[in-house]
Amino acid sequence: MAGRSVANAENVVSSRREKGSENGSAMPIGEVIDKVRRKLAARGVREVIGLVQELKACDASGKGVVAARNFAAVLRDFHIDESNIESIIEGFRQRADQVLYKKFLDELIERPNEFRRKLIQDTFHNLQGYDKADYLPLTTLKGMYK
Repeated sequence: MAGRSVANAENVVSSRREKGSENGSAMPIGEVIDKVRRKLAARGVREVIGLVQELKACDASGKGVVAARNFAAVLRDFHIDESNIESIIEGFRQRADQVLYKKFLDELIERPNEFRRKLIQDTFHNLQGYDKADYLPLTTLKGMYK
């Protein structure tokens, strides 16, 4: 097969996250992602949503991989520093010309903590039986959490 398999690429991403990128960058990929996360978060959730949508639009195959030049162009559109873009591409490269953008997004977007996860699960559980309309009155929602 011409390129690495996704499983092999995941191992490479994991090792680069710990050691930094192969090009000798002083900052490990995890720190670069934290820096990008803070920059995007400062601009609001819509900025992150926009980044996700732009990257998905570049993924014609739907396999979570985009051309490195397209990936870099999207990150530049979101005003990410060039040195950070290079580090991210090195950290999530699948082949010479492709980047595993889904793995990048998985690292970028923090998962909810245990309390928030439980709250989300409880909310969906409470709403499963509610099919009276296409909307939920605020009073009904408030009543579920008193």
